[in-house]
Amino acid sequence: MATILIIDDSVTVAKVFQGFLTRAGHQVGVAGDGASGLAAARAVPPDLVLLDFVLPDMNGTEICTQLKNDPQFKSPRVILLTGSHNEQVAQAGADLYLTKDCGPGRVLQAVRELLVEAR
Repeated sequence: MATILIIDDSVTVAKVFQGFLTRAGHQVGVAGDGASGLAAARAVPPDLVLLDFVLPDMNGTEICTQLKNDPQFKSPRVILLTGSHNEQVAQAGADLYLTKDCGPGRVLQAVRELLVEAR
């Protein structure tokens, strides 16, 4: 399957996403802030990143820009996770955005769709 990186400062949210993505057969890493997320992406380039929009050290737009524009990251697909839609989220440069309450089924569907598009 795919290598997925979750960057989210909520341990609970990260564990929930990690659990169902692992059960779906993906290799899943977790980082709790932007800096450690970027370091993890350098160490093991992900196919897809689930990225919280609000993190303690930088926002989703900054991280998404680095992931998409720096050749060392191999331009992974990015799903931006947010509490609610707003103009900043829409302009962050992610491939897709989802609200955190959308449910595992919707996240798995989005992951499948984006990974198929990437082939």
